[in-house]
Amino acid sequence: RGLTVTGVQTCALPIYSNGYYMLQVGSYSKQSMAEKMKANLAITGFEPAIQRVSIQGQGQLFRVQVGPFATMGQLGKANRKLEQMGFKTLWLKVSKRP
Repeated sequence: RGLTVTGVQTCALPIYSNGYYMLQVGSYSKQSMAEKMKANLAITGFEPAIQRVSIQGQGQLFRVQVGPFATMGQLGKANRKLEQMGFKTLWLKVSKRP
């Protein structure tokens, strides 16, 4: 299966030596639903981004993510804040490419 990842919204990510962490707050088959979640998160003070992912044979998904975070401590703090507001998250580690 092929997986293609493209950004719906461009955002400059800082480069961390060992990669970085992201929190995924949702994944939707419709971009409009992802945009609604992004707007809800923006109201709370986060700066969410939408990542478009094409999965061969299954179409596109729109992932709503918050970050990047340089450390697990920063990730955990943001996760606790999101959980207190009723959001469920998926923790992601994005490794630096060689």
